[in-house]
Amino acid sequence: MQCLDERGLRLYVRGSLPAERMAAGSEHVRTCAACRAALSALPDYRQATWSLGQTALALSECPEYEDLSAFVDGNLAHEPYQAMERHVSTCELCWHDVETLGAARSRASLAPPITVRPGQFVYRRPRTVFGWRSVAAAAAVAGAAAALFLIHPNPGRKPAGPPEVANNSPGISAPAPSHVTQPAPFHQPVVPTHEAPKPAPTPAPQPLKPEFVAELHDGSVSAGRLNGRLTVRADGRRLSEAELEALLERKLRDGRVPSSFQIAERPVVRGPADVINITKLSPAPNSVADQRPEFRWEPVDGASKYRVEVYELDGTAVLPPAETRTASYQPDEKLRGGVYKWMIWVRRGDLARWQASEAAVFRVLSGREASLLSQVRRHYAGSHLVLGTVYESLGLCDDAVREFQALAAQNPKSPLAAKLLAGARNH
Repeated sequence: MQCLDERGLRLYVRGSLPAERMAAGSEHVRTCAACRAALSALPDYRQATWSLGQTALALSECPEYEDLSAFVDGNLAHEPYQAMERHVSTCELCWHDVETLGAARSRASLAPPITVRPGQFVYRRPRTVFGWRSVAAAAAVAGAAAALFLIHPNPGRKPAGPPEVANNSPGISAPAPSHVTQPAPFHQPVVPTHEAPKPAPTPAPQPLKPEFVAELHDGSVSAGRLNGRLTVRADGRRLSEAELEALLERKLRDGRVPSSFQIAERPVVRGPADVINITKLSPAPNSVADQRPEFRWEPVDGASKYRVEVYELDGTAVLPPAETRTASYQPDEKLRGGVYKWMIWVRRGDLARWQASEAAVFRVLSGREASLLSQVRRHYAGSHLVLGTVYESLGLCDDAVREFQALAAQNPKSPLAAKLLAGARNH
């Protein structure tokens, strides 16, 4: 692969090249020192590396509990909310805390009210199998039995009599005292032991399932809150397309989504004296065209020849000028994804001078954008919310406003629908 020029390097940094050229460009930049040096000198490259570094540095600082609570409640401003959202998406500990806070908010909102009546209920201490008096008596009996066992180590024999008393008188022995009695054989008492029955283990409380509360309805699609966060459900389930779901949640939260491009209003290539009015242009101004569009227009009276020219917005020609005697023209080459403007030159007679029309701006979608638009038109054709959000993200503001007007008409009492329409109008 040949070295990339400056424009090719800019497209490579932005990821705007086709997949095959992106892969080939990565392999070439890896082995070409000149292209690596030119790439590192681009402002777009420095901006991308700075943004990546800022994101990596932000990951090491976990927010405080109060900031996480405000994030769950949706009370943060736009920029702090986005920073918190990026951190939570990459930090497992903070993500777990956000999930716990959301579950607590859900349980608190669903719990019934508690009525306090002082004096109506009496707290009772749980009873044991033996009262404290029984336990003390058993301990005393056990202590006495231990003492007797120490005094009489062999309980099977009779205890010996009292010791003889010595007498100074010879031949006289001292008789045993009559008041001394022989103790009965000792038998160690058996103290019954009773173990208290173990209480049944208390089952752990099951967390309440979060409830989705809809705020507007749009056919099979509904928008509402789940754990305090605005989200979308299709037929009661999450969207299977993660990228589309994230785009819709941003539109619901902020009221608008950024467009992938901006079009200058009615750019003119020639001065007003050279401009003639030609109607029924296709592609129409600010519309979307195929990669190989067919240019058509209303025939001009007396025109003997037309010339079609296609430019980028900075005036760079992308197709060679084409002359035709009919009011239509389709090029052989395909246009890349981007924004273009085209104009028609008209000549009335072979010796007459050429006259130009105003330039009409149109958009050619990239492969990824065309796939997204085709997908939502196929799966969500009845949803004004989904179509309007995708149109707005592609810069098709007129189509987006039309969809959100229909959504507001379906939900006339929904503040959320009015917010989405206002965001599309102010784009």
